[in-house]
Amino acid sequence: MRILIVDDGATNRLVLNAMLEGMGEVVMAENGVQAVWAFEESLTSDDPFDLVCLDIIMPEMDGLEALHTMRAAERRHEAKRSLIVMVTASRNPDHMLAALKREGCDGFVVKPVLWQTLRRVIARHGLIGEGVV
Repeated sequence: MRILIVDDGATNRLVLNAMLEGMGEVVMAENGVQAVWAFEESLTSDDPFDLVCLDIIMPEMDGLEALHTMRAAERRHEAKRSLIVMVTASRNPDHMLAALKREGCDGFVVKPVLWQTLRRVIARHGLIGEGVV
């Protein structure tokens, strides 16, 4: 599995990396601009990300704009849809509704991230089995 972790906080990236690194290749980005570049590159090289963990509140380009741009890139490249999970400290329902309804995210995990919660979201979409610990 190819995984993209996007968060402006280095500690948050390291925590997610520790949770996910055993599941496949992990690439990290610290803002939406870097994330969109890596995502687009993965599509043009025909090696797309299976999972994207995307923070909402970031400098340069926030997660909602990055999500919108990633979904547009998938359509442009006629690529398989990646599982994009918003991993955020924001409990703002407007952020969640915008990401789910308008931008097409597949789920939410609120920080601090618990492995069990993240695992359930990933398993719900078939990337791992329910029993994976």
